[in-house]
Amino acid sequence: DGQWFTRSTDRRRRGVRAATAKHKRKVLQVYGGERCACCGEQRIEALTIDHIDGKGAEHRKADKSAWSLYYHLSKNGFPSGYRVLCWNCNWLAYICPEDVPAWMT
Repeated sequence: DGQWFTRSTDRRRRGVRAATAKHKRKVLQVYGGERCACCGEQRIEALTIDHIDGKGAEHRKADKSAWSLYYHLSKNGFPSGYRVLCWNCNWLAYICPEDVPAWMT
């Protein structure tokens, strides 16, 4: 019966999403709270961890999931070099580095 598999997969997906959201909140709290360091955005769905040194692409090549970044940070004792930004500010810091306020660099 294919319905059992679909229900089981959906239930597992919901569990993984809930665990990821809980872990994301924990990591965000360590790196400055649930607020963008640039604009103050507070919606958890809009927040992400930013590599201050700009080496996020290197990290993504090594492992492509956001979960892995949260896991990596907590596993390694929450190293410095990261901050909380919203996706908009994160993207703008990448494409317009000359417009980034000095305090953000």
